Amino acid sequence: MCKEIEDITVYGLDPKLKAVYHLFVIEIEHCDDLKKHLQMNGVACGIHYPIRLPMQSAYSYLRCKESDFPEALYKSCRILSPPMVPELTTKQQDYVIDKIAEFYR
Repeated sequence: MCKEIEDITVYGLDPKLKAVYHLFVIEIEHCDDLKKHLQMNGVACGIHYPIRLPMQSAYSYLRCKESDFPEALYKSCRILSPPMVPELTTKQQDYVIDKIAEFYR
């Protein structure tokens, strides 16, 4: 089952590429609200990089500021990773899609 949800940007769908999808990342405006909605409906999801890479302690010696990376700051507040595991059945995938679509109705 495939449903179009205009408010979501999905990355890695270039037909010329073959992805391994260790993460399936979507970009949306209301990231935190969708995350709560999914979790309330039993769908695990995550924000895999809640601290932008330049702001992590490993890079502190660079003395970067959030304002040095405006695109990273913008994107980091808009990305969410729905479940992506090999064991996810078609029925489970459809459930996740339905719950995301429900959020946007």
